[in-house]
Amino acid sequence: MQDLKYILVPGWVRSKHDGDMHRVSIKDLVKLYRLQPGTWRPVHPDDYNERNGLLKRPPTGVQYLKPCWNGNYVLEEANGPIPTPRESTAPVKQW
Repeated sequence: MQDLKYILVPGWVRSKHDGDMHRVSIKDLVKLYRLQPGTWRPVHPDDYNERNGLLKRPPTGVQYLKPCWNGNYVLEEANGPIPTPRESTAPVKQW
């Protein structure tokens, strides 16, 4: 089993593209962020501060992943964005 890296927080988001409200589920977040099994868990009531209802600071090395209003679901790593299958790292050919 891999180490926990992400805590997923589902919710509603207003789309930048069409202005509509969309519900993004845990299953949607896993697909959109292209997460590997064993690297994430769903948000739990213990992740919230009882006094103000806001999310607590995540454990070291773990980050919260939430719906993105702009549709950018690229994870940032220490060396920059992780290339997705739709992105190529090859140089662009000039004609």
